[in-house]
Parts: sequence; C-alpha cells; structure tokens
Amino acid sequence: MLAHFFTNLTWITYSQLLAVLMLFADAVYWTECGCSISRI
Repeated sequence: MLAHFFTNLTWITYSQLLAVLMLFADAVYWTECGCSISRI
C-alpha cells in the first residue's frame, strides 16, 4: 500500500515536471518564432 502511494506520488511529480517543461519549451519556441517573424 505504501509503495503504491509513493509510486503515485512519484508519477504525479514526474507528470507535473513534464508539464512544466513542455510549457517552458512552448514559451521558448513561441518567443523564438515571434522574434523571427518580427525580424522579417
């Protein structure tokens, strides 16, 4: 039971970290894309 709890905790933390990373990558991508568009 305790192991299952820790597995869930790790999975939640991992998925949240992944979501934050994706948001960060998306923001960086759009910033770069915006700069490229405004430069043209």
